Amino acid sequence: MDNIKAFFRRIKWDSIIVSLLSIAIGILCVVMPDRAGDVLCIVYGASLIAISVALFVSYFVYDRLFGAHLLITAVVTLILGIFCLVYPNALQNILTVLLGLFIVIDSASSLADSMYCAKAKIRGWSVLFVLSILTAALGVSVMFANFDAVMIFAGCALIFEGVKRFVLTIVYSRKIKAAKKKLYQKEDIIDIN
Repeated sequence: MDNIKAFFRRIKWDSIIVSLLSIAIGILCVVMPDRAGDVLCIVYGASLIAISVALFVSYFVYDRLFGAHLLITAVVTLILGIFCLVYPNALQNILTVLLGLFIVIDSASSLADSMYCAKAKIRGWSVLFVLSILTAALGVSVMFANFDAVMIFAGCALIFEGVKRFVLTIVYSRKIKAAKKKLYQKEDIIDIN
């Protein structure tokens, strides 16, 4: 039971970190829209190269016998990292789609959580519902805009997404947990009869 509580506590902190990173990247996009794309490509490329180095080390030190998948993943990650550093414009063309897709997927998850809260008659579900719809609309807008026009807009969307995720994690995590528990208990009662 303690392992499960620790797991969910870690997920909560991971969610807080992701929300703060979203806000930071959003601020970067708003403050420096002309340089944000290059900075993001460099950070992404360097991160992929660092991950590939860690995978190479893991392959050669720990699992050379059964770790062929580690070697393949390391090579592919290294190639992608170098590609991001050498051809940042190509990455910038798909970056807006990826950012928008991230926002839409996360908003869909929050929308489902608001439905759980609504079914369980938890107060405040409508705020979460409206925030999720607005964020999803921003994500769709980001997906279909060109890179130069979208950096400030993407920054605002990421800031909004980060704030929404932070509020969701801090304020609504207990409410969502209570709503799901209440609904699942009600389903168990129905199944027994």
